[in-house]
Amino acid sequence: MITYRVVLLVGLLIYSTLSSKAQEVDGSALFTTNCAACHTIGGGKLVGPDLNGVLDRHNKAWIFRFIRESQSMINEGDEQAVAVFNENNMIPMPAIPLSDIEIEAILEHISSKGEDTIETKLIDEKEKESIKPYTSGNSKRKSQAAQNTSIREGMLIGLWITLIATTVMIIGIAYALKKHPPHKRKE
Repeated sequence: MITYRVVLLVGLLIYSTLSSKAQEVDGSALFTTNCAACHTIGGGKLVGPDLNGVLDRHNKAWIFRFIRESQSMINEGDEQAVAVFNENNMIPMPAIPLSDIEIEAILEHISSKGEDTIETKLIDEKEKESIKPYTSGNSKRKSQAAQNTSIREGMLIGLWITLIATTVMIIGIAYALKKHPPHKRKE
């Protein structure tokens, strides 16, 4: 009985550790998937507004709601939402069902890219001419390698969680069978 409880406790501790690792999200990838088709960060307006400095223009609660239900906000007459809608040729932003953690990761990505954009703009024209872009494709390979590593880590976490859950189930079944053995059939 004590070993069952210890195994269950250890399993739950390992599960909670691994599941918190699984909750880490990549704001850059989320931005690329959900936002980049219509928005830039410091690159000017596309279909929707440039998101550089969006946290200076709106509070987080407003941004979270606007991402999830911009049309409801516009229909309710939210002044900021209506202004954004009108400034962007009245093109509706689709509702994007992201979690708070995912939106927070996207906002962190936007903030970090926005800082990069500000630093880039501070470089004067002479320095820009002297900077030669590195075009060997090495950075693209590094990005792909980082993405592959994230996928592998996610798969390993999933396998560990499955292994732990299976182990806990087997121990539970063994305990139940020990406590209540099956009846033998009389022939």
